[in-house]
Amino acid sequence: MEAHGAHVEVLGSPINGWWDRDALKRVVENLVGNALKYGAPESGIRIKIDEQHERMLLTVHNKGEPIPHEQLESVFQVFRRAETDKGGTHQGWGVGLPYVRSAAESHGGSVQIDSSVERGTTVSIDLPIDSRPYQDAPTLAGH
Repeated sequence: MEAHGAHVEVLGSPINGWWDRDALKRVVENLVGNALKYGAPESGIRIKIDEQHERMLLTVHNKGEPIPHEQLESVFQVFRRAETDKGGTHQGWGVGLPYVRSAAESHGGSVQIDSSVERGTTVSIDLPIDSRPYQDAPTLAGH
């Protein structure tokens, strides 16, 4: 698939689970949008989905300027962006990755980022296949 000049590779097989379809669609849109925005144009984007131990693992990987290690947590805070991107040519509000974290956690899952010059940047989402037990869990918005 070609998108905005970047080659997008999708690996894995469909996985049936119990999730909020709209929330996960927005998660994928945010992650792919970030990979397109911040990835090196000549390198591709790899989306991988896998099922292990009753969990779904979704990763989005790109090559490009890494997120500094000391800022890996702050990119999940609302309206915060990596210092390397401030004042740059990329526009954004800094709400995409906080949404991704919130959606993952509301499904009983988690999100993490691995980013380095050598490996590139990979965002990993880990969700239980059946997120129904978490649908009524309290959230920050509910308090």
